[in-house]
Amino acid sequence: VLELLNHINKRVRNQPGIKLPLDDLLDQFQDDATSLFVKNFTTVYLKMGFTRLSLSDQLQIAPKLFKCAIKKTSVHQDKIFQLVVPLLENLKEKYSVDELRQMIGIVNDQLSDATNSFLQHLLDVLCMPYSQIDLTKPAAVPCLSINSIKRIIPEGVINPDQLEKVKLGILRFLATDIFIETQIAVHLIIATGDVRWSVIDWDSPQVITVLYQLYLGSSIKTLSKIQSQIKPEDQRLPASNRIKLLIIPQIMKSTKATDEFPPCLQVIFDGLNAPTTTLRLKTLALQFMSHVCKKSSKAKLKIMGPIFLSALKKFIVGEKESNLRQLSYLNCGYLSKRLPNLFIKDVGIVVQFFNALIEEDADSRSAIRDALIDMAPCYKSISETDATILENLLLQYVEHTIPLCRLLSVRLANIIFPTDNIISRYVCILACTDSNEEIREEARYGLGIIRISNIADLDSPKYKFPLFIKLLQYVRQQMQTRITTNHPRCFKTESGILPFSPITLKELMLYIRSCLVGNHDDIPEDGLKSVPFLELLDQHLKDCGSTSITKELVIDEYLSLAYDSLSSAGGSNLHKIGLYCILEAVSSDPVNLHSKLMNDKWDNKIKIFLIGVSDDCRLFASRLCGMITAAQDSVKYITNVRESLEKCNSSSFEVQHGSFASTGFSLVYRTYFTSQSDSKIVFDSQNEDILAKDILNCIVTRLTDSQAVFINTACTILTEMASLRPLPLSDESDQGLSKVSIANELKTQLRKAKDKKVKENLYITIGHLPIGDPHFPKLRELIETMLQESKGQQIDLLFTIGKALSLITAKYLSSAIQCTIVPAKNARKLDQDDSELMKWLLDTLITKYAPNPNPAIRQATCIWLFSMLKYSGKMPELQNWLQQVQMVFINFLTENDEVTQEMASSGLGLLYDIGSSTTKDTLVNMLVSTLTSGRKAGTHVTSDTVIFKQNEIGETPEGSSMSTYKELCAVATDLNRPDLIYKFMHLANHNALWNSRKGAAIGFSSIASQARKELEPYLPKLIPRLFRYRYDPKIQKSMNSIWSALVPDIKVVDKYITEIADDLSKNLTNKFWRVRESSCLAVSDLLNGRPIDSIISYLPKLWESCLLVLDDIKETVRKAAAISCQTLVKVTIKISSDLSSKASHQVVDAVLPILLSDKGIGSRAEEIRAISLSTVVEIGKKATATLKPHIAVLIPTMIESLSSLEPQAVNYLYLQIRDKDTQELLDTHRVSASKSSPMMDTVKLCIDYIDEAVLADLVPKLVPIIKHGIGVGTKAGCSHFTIQLVNQKTKELTPYA
Repeated sequence: VLELLNHINKRVRNQPGIKLPLDDLLDQFQDDATSLFVKNFTTVYLKMGFTRLSLSDQLQIAPKLFKCAIKKTSVHQDKIFQLVVPLLENLKEKYSVDELRQMIGIVNDQLSDATNSFLQHLLDVLCMPYSQIDLTKPAAVPCLSINSIKRIIPEGVINPDQLEKVKLGILRFLATDIFIETQIAVHLIIATGDVRWSVIDWDSPQVITVLYQLYLGSSIKTLSKIQSQIKPEDQRLPASNRIKLLIIPQIMKSTKATDEFPPCLQVIFDGLNAPTTTLRLKTLALQFMSHVCKKSSKAKLKIMGPIFLSALKKFIVGEKESNLRQLSYLNCGYLSKRLPNLFIKDVGIVVQFFNALIEEDADSRSAIRDALIDMAPCYKSISETDATILENLLLQYVEHTIPLCRLLSVRLANIIFPTDNIISRYVCILACTDSNEEIREEARYGLGIIRISNIADLDSPKYKFPLFIKLLQYVRQQMQTRITTNHPRCFKTESGILPFSPITLKELMLYIRSCLVGNHDDIPEDGLKSVPFLELLDQHLKDCGSTSITKELVIDEYLSLAYDSLSSAGGSNLHKIGLYCILEAVSSDPVNLHSKLMNDKWDNKIKIFLIGVSDDCRLFASRLCGMITAAQDSVKYITNVRESLEKCNSSSFEVQHGSFASTGFSLVYRTYFTSQSDSKIVFDSQNEDILAKDILNCIVTRLTDSQAVFINTACTILTEMASLRPLPLSDESDQGLSKVSIANELKTQLRKAKDKKVKENLYITIGHLPIGDPHFPKLRELIETMLQESKGQQIDLLFTIGKALSLITAKYLSSAIQCTIVPAKNARKLDQDDSELMKWLLDTLITKYAPNPNPAIRQATCIWLFSMLKYSGKMPELQNWLQQVQMVFINFLTENDEVTQEMASSGLGLLYDIGSSTTKDTLVNMLVSTLTSGRKAGTHVTSDTVIFKQNEIGETPEGSSMSTYKELCAVATDLNRPDLIYKFMHLANHNALWNSRKGAAIGFSSIASQARKELEPYLPKLIPRLFRYRYDPKIQKSMNSIWSALVPDIKVVDKYITEIADDLSKNLTNKFWRVRESSCLAVSDLLNGRPIDSIISYLPKLWESCLLVLDDIKETVRKAAAISCQTLVKVTIKISSDLSSKASHQVVDAVLPILLSDKGIGSRAEEIRAISLSTVVEIGKKATATLKPHIAVLIPTMIESLSSLEPQAVNYLYLQIRDKDTQELLDTHRVSASKSSPMMDTVKLCIDYIDEAVLADLVPKLVPIIKHGIGVGTKAGCSHFTIQLVNQKTKELTPYA
């Protein structure tokens, strides 16, 4: 029987014209004697037969269906209800109410069990969502269980539009008088919450007009000049409040209703001001106003806006309900975004809202916050008078006790005013130390210290500081006012009073200093940094443009501010900033500015810090004390210094250090004043020279101290002293101190020192010795000691040694000089001795250290050469050695050590930049030739030479490193710009080193930035190749660095996607495995998540090449090809399954021929056949319609693959079996497997799209397979397909019978 039914199904399913005996089926279904098994089959044919009837026949048979549902199981009832529900709207038109009540089983308003089940089914349909539901992964939805969903849509497919139509039919059916209200109340409640508004067009003028007329009655007004007169008996009254509450939500569904002026205005003000209005009606009126503000046209809103604003301001003041005020505040914000010009002259509303912040509750404050932030951009172009009002308002609230007041003050200061506005930045300064983190972040953003996202935007404009002089004057004025008026926010302690808290005053001073220097650099931790204070001040005076402000006045104000920060009420952090600012200003011109400190007020204040606990404060104070002491006449100078020398032996550490440091700096500044011709100080050369020797003795003694702080201070003093002039000592002496003994002591301490900071200071001191004394003895010995002591040193120390080498050899020409008071006029021309020393050092580094077998020494040599180029590049002797240095750097490119590679790479770029125009051509030719050939200078290999590092055996260090630069050279050559190789060198390597202090000191970031700018014009040619290089296993890291530097925005890939695809399609089958591998990985990245409409034409080539390398000889290439193929599959399926787009057919037409050819399914490689076949099957499942043009090729290929893809073991097993019954059983299973295979599933899906045109091409290819097909699978599949084709396409196949 089942076989017979199966045969009937095949015949009937595709012949819609065949009618089924529904009456007999219904009788059988209704018969209680029928078994449950038979009833299940009956429901299948009931559904099949019922859907083939016309609408009239369906309505005629509906009563019998309802009758069949009585006393049936819930499963069978659901099957019946599924047939009836779509007819409900038509049933109420064909049958009367009484007939319908009788039909569904209602007697005296009492519902039968079947009727209750029917109502529950209707309720479930009304609860059904419109989204698609996956029954393979069932999950409940709101109001419905998993079983409820399966009963409504057993197939799991739902058409949203059809469901909406069914729901409307249910509601119209329920709207008749069949049921009483209590029976359908829940259904109607559920329907009111439906997400679709059915077929009502709420923007229809007819609907809008009627709603307004109902609401307003005859009081509705129009803009027409001719108002028709309405007779009293024809006048309609406005709607009642109950009706109004129903109408307004419906009006808010319409956008066009917001342009109906004045009716929308009438509705809003009626809801707000009508005598009979209610709280709910007022709320709806304000919500409707929000809708109008957001959706109304600009022209209509310009008319209504002023009316709205005036009403809202009054409403806020007079309304007692908090919720209504909240809506009013928000409406002001919405209105300001649409009509900013309406607010630009009304700063009073901002004042009103700020004042309201104090009185309102928490929810209302949030609404005010949103409104003020929305309104703030309106006030960017206000008048000076209004700006002053807002500035005073922000000042008033920035220190308020309510955090939201403070936050909004800072937020509005940042939004409304530019960053160079003085008062708004003062507001940010006051808030940048707030206890609330959000306020602090906002304030620091306003001061330019951070970005909101903590990520600097490359396209954001440079931060513009306020005028230094104006800000300084304003701050001084505010400080005096706060102290005079005893401001409540003043910082008060027993020891004194400050106008601000110490931490606020610290931030204020730092920001004022930043305005002076034009950046946010912190004060240096390791000493005084030279800042051209007076030059900057002259520029600021020029920018200020006021003749009444003099330089003397500004300096006095600045020093007064710094003096106030030294109050005992402040902490050490504030004192440190104050002392540094004083020192920075006075050190810019000690001869003329030291007089500012020559009084008891300053002297007493500074001396307090000489014995303080803070090391930084003590050092800064000692410099200032040293300057004050050095500016005195000879007698006072000698007396004071002698007193300080005696205190150097005090038992107190602070007194010892402060006295020692001030004594040393006294000698430094005395030496400086002596060298200045315009100095008016009286000197006693003889006695002062004796005193200088005593001080130097004390300094050298402290070099051997056990405490690092004394050694570091001694080095700093000796560094600055030696930079000014030759030390007042003999070169060599058997007794007493001499220059040689100082050199020997420095060498000794270098060997003994363990502390990193101490070593750095010792190196820097040695470097500065020949600055003031070019003929300082034993310079070569000092250099050799530094070079020998470099073994095992940290990279930071190697940079310091490089800086010292630059100082020793280049003297004043070195940019590494750290002494801040070296007079420019002391600079002299370099003589022959200087050139010889530079020549000797370079020769030593290149011939002795660069080829050293120890990789650590080679790394150090590379860093030293780089540092010398960086700091001494201007020295003529160094220019003569550029070619030799370049060759050393090129050799270092092949090092295993990453730091050495990076330094060499960056050194090559720097070397090119400092070379002369004639030198550059030679350098370029040498570099290109060396990198292209891959040759390097020979290295002598000894028994100590380290060839491989530990765990590195098996790699090819020489080839792997050099390949990076070969590729870069090839790119530069292709662009016909060989010199660009140097720019690539700047960008090729990045390391954590560059994030260190030393990396920042050599300015690598600026080098990279300059290189990026020069390469930008070549991006169209560079991007495709660099995109592929990023995946090259040998040069991946370097290329990613270049890519990151050149391509900050990922959208660049979308811009050049065609060029990239072209490059990859050519290189997928390159003869080099690295190129093939990188191209495969790049293809995967290119296609992932990007629109590829513009490169569809490249898909065939990409598919063909990726399939080919899927069978590559190298395993890593095969793995990369598998990744790219998976991406291609995903992209192909995704595009082809979107049948609504043209790209779907384009992709299938382009890709399918490749997959069906010998390069795909016909390939001998199993991996290629598998992925090709799975792709074709997936296309068949999700995009069958696109296959029609290819059916004539697809079907024969799929049928033939049934045997070709069958495991060879099956054939072998068949031949080994001798028993015919067993062979027959095996064949049966083979046939069954072929019928259920994915290939046959694809073939079956294609049958629906076969027509006469397709058969004309298909039959000639199918007949040979029928006749001569090889393999059981192919024969069975061919037979099965032929039967299906005959059954379903009888008419079309007749000519070929």
